Amino acid sequence: MGKPNGFVDVQQRITYNLSYFAANYLAIACLLFLYCILTNIKFFLFLFAELALIYFVQKYFGHADEFDFRVFTLQKNIWYTILLVVNVPVLFFWSPLSTLFWLSIFSAAIICTHAAFIDKPVEAAYSNAV
Repeated sequence: MGKPNGFVDVQQRITYNLSYFAANYLAIACLLFLYCILTNIKFFLFLFAELALIYFVQKYFGHADEFDFRVFTLQKNIWYTILLVVNVPVLFFWSPLSTLFWLSIFSAAIICTHAAFIDKPVEAAYSNAV
């Protein structure tokens, strides 16, 4: 770990470390997303209900594209359209955009700060020279 010498050094470190620590950075972003979801209970319940509805539609329809009731026939794509039309306006009551912005800004700050201050390993410095 060390202080970068300049902007070019910061850029090189971030470029290298983003690929080297990609799985770790993804885990950090997932943990921050989990924190966002658990602190916004209404949004969590909405996502849970939405995933449950999609699961039940898949289970109910199975591999068929339509289901025949006695009175009418319901197609799977119509059911998904109804879910979309109803749930998109409802979604915006639980501030998904502020959650998304908070998540992207906070994770970018943590990840870029870490990537800028971590030096390349000695092996990586010599592997580029050869």
